[in-house]
Amino acid sequence: MTDRREAIERLVAKLEAQFFEREFYPVLEEEFSAMLAKRRMSLESGQRPEGRVLAIIGGSGSGKTTASDRLVAPYLQAAQHSIEDASMSVIQFNSPNKATGKDVAIEAIAALGYPASPTRSEGSLRTLLRSHLTQRGTLVVHIDEAQDLVRFQTQNERERVVKLLKSLMVDKIGCVLISCWSAFVLPEMANIPLWSQ
Repeated sequence: MTDRREAIERLVAKLEAQFFEREFYPVLEEEFSAMLAKRRMSLESGQRPEGRVLAIIGGSGSGKTTASDRLVAPYLQAAQHSIEDASMSVIQFNSPNKATGKDVAIEAIAALGYPASPTRSEGSLRTLLRSHLTQRGTLVVHIDEAQDLVRFQTQNERERVVKLLKSLMVDKIGCVLISCWSAFVLPEMANIPLWSQ
């Protein structure tokens, strides 16, 4: 590789690593912070209102993952994943391809820092996930590439994934943050309260 080409590649890599705030980001950041604050106040007062979905939707390469990563980064950095009893107000993971309710539970449990055997039943994994979310004090679950939650599954499997997310939002978490390239994920979650700008 020539020196010039190498310099160009370095510059491109440096630019790609930058976050260029777009006009929507301050609104997203404010809404996200308000949702977290509201959830914390509700929990402190003994209430458990149903959680909400916050969706970041845009085309491939539009900055969805970068924006959502930046949004949750302060909360992830605050968590000490190596300490068993650490609080984790936010967890994040990529949606598994052809996601099933069981796959989503396994990914979420792993994001919380715990092992989960794929030989366990979906019901026992859901119970384990709810327990670990409580132990970690988790308020937000961020799922990137969320279109894979509904894209390749049967109707029955899509309903099971949505049922899992809804069951968590009833009393465990305040927000499911999803990043996806298509709004077609949202009709599948039609009965989940959504935030929109």
